[in-house]
Amino acid sequence: MGYGRAMLWGAVAGLLIVALGVVGVVAVAPRMRSPMTMPGDRAMLVVAGHSGTDGSQVAQLVGIARFAGGKLSVGLVDPMTKVTVPGTTCEYLRDTYPFGGGPGVAKAYAAATGEEPLPVVTVSEDGVEDLVDRVGGIAVDVPVAASVFDGKRLYAFEPGQRKLSGAEMMALLSYAEYLKTPDEQTKLRLAVASGLMEGVASAPAGVRAGGVSSSLDARDLEDLEARLRDALAGATIAPVVR
Repeated sequence: MGYGRAMLWGAVAGLLIVALGVVGVVAVAPRMRSPMTMPGDRAMLVVAGHSGTDGSQVAQLVGIARFAGGKLSVGLVDPMTKVTVPGTTCEYLRDTYPFGGGPGVAKAYAAATGEEPLPVVTVSEDGVEDLVDRVGGIAVDVPVAASVFDGKRLYAFEPGQRKLSGAEMMALLSYAEYLKTPDEQTKLRLAVASGLMEGVASAPAGVRAGGVSSSLDARDLEDLEARLRDALAGATIAPVVR
């Protein structure tokens, strides 16, 4: 496993924490809790965003968090994973988002892997943008020169460290689909996810993402948040193997 991919899986762990509104995780002490009712103690995170080609909403980032033996492991699912959704022309996982949101993505991934659908935490594009803007923008090490039109505005990016607004960050993330190789796509997603994780981790306590929805009930969502707080420091990083 390459260093870049390992860092990206770590960033996805941070994004799952951001989605649940957990900021300042180091200061939170462990607490006793009952076992989660989620299958296999796993949950999926879906970060939605617009497609750079037609402006439709797609799953830009998909991650899976798994708890076993009190430890957390996180994997990134390639949004270009081939799937089949009956009654649609969808070929890729990311394009299943309009057909059921985050739960629709989880269902399509389950059908492709032969597993049961995972419970899902979904963060909308507006939710990510609002969060980034409320912390005053987030620094991202932009890996490539890019020009992105989101249907309203043309964004121009040059390589190097840049402080981006929420809209700029999501526009840059959408550029991944134009890159030719999976490694290039991974590098761009790594830059955005890592910047988001680091920026939010340094934000004042109480800053939470808006636009969050979940198929988990309130008790399990609270339990997942608590487990993430307790387990992140000792998390192990591994790829999703299909």
